[in-house]
Amino acid sequence: MGVLKRYQQNPSVYSKRTSTGWILLEENRKYFRELNDTAGFIWEVLRKPATRKEIIHKLEAVYDVSSEEIEQDVSDFLHAYCKEKLIYETT
Repeated sequence: MGVLKRYQQNPSVYSKRTSTGWILLEENRKYFRELNDTAGFIWEVLRKPATRKEIIHKLEAVYDVSSEEIEQDVSDFLHAYCKEKLIYETT
């Protein structure tokens, strides 16, 4: 059996919760990124390492949505944010 991939925030990315969601400021970049509620929730979960399934289960509990409905969104988030180096894979 393979090792499960875990994901975690990149510690060089500054983040702050605001009244409208989350703001991320990347190190050495001149722009910031605003996250909607769902992306902000995932970002907050990733303060500590978490697997894709753990993220999905936490979203299900808060948003009362089935795993099938959110599985693709979580996968898309993880792929995009890893590519942008905002989060990283760990084991």
